[in-house]
This record gives sequence, structure tokens and C-alpha cells, in this order.
Amino acid sequence: MRAFRAMTEVNWPRAGYASDLQNVGRARRYGPGLPAPIFWLPKPAGPATTPWEHERVTRMKRAYGSGIQQALTYLGQNYLVVNKESAFDVLRTLRDDEKFDYLVDVTCVHYPDREQ
Repeated sequence: MRAFRAMTEVNWPRAGYASDLQNVGRARRYGPGLPAPIFWLPKPAGPATTPWEHERVTRMKRAYGSGIQQALTYLGQNYLVVNKESAFDVLRTLRDDEKFDYLVDVTCVHYPDREQ
């Protein structure tokens, strides 16, 4: 048990034991006199966004310039971040010129304390 305890202290610096916590109830013993180890690991990084590079995005950026703030992909879903001034024009272009015929989602957020 000493080897296990030493290994956890070296390899898992954020490790603790159930007896260190308050109100955990009865801890199952991990060997004679040792409580079961409980590990607190850092949260793994989630999926990251990646740039969406496509000829359609190039055409939209050429047409609307800074009106298209970002073109990204997240978990296989492509999306555009568009200025509010050009949102209706971008949607109209997607419908008329790019032949989109089904709108799944339009999302907006309002941050009144931000400059932009």
C-alpha cells in the first residue's frame, strides 16, 4: 500500500483521500488502515472550434467584408458570426444566391455592457 500511496502523491498532485473531506460518510477501506483514494483531476479540454474554410465562406466574406466576423466549425456544425447590420442581407443571400431552403437556427446574444 505504501507504493500505491507514493505513486498517487507523485503522479496525481491533486489527489486526496476520503478521510480528508467532511461529511463523506463511511469510506471504504483500501487496505489495512487506508481509506479509498479520491482523485481530483483537471477537467479535460473540450472540443475546440476550427476555422470553416469553404468557397461559400470566401464569397460571403468578399461580398460583406467585415460584416462576417467569423466562420467556424464546432462538432461538425458550420456557422457564421455576423454583424447585426448585415444579418438580414446575409440570410437573403444564403436563400437566394446559395439556394439554402431550410433555416435551422438563428441565434443572437445581447451584451449591453460591452463596447461592441
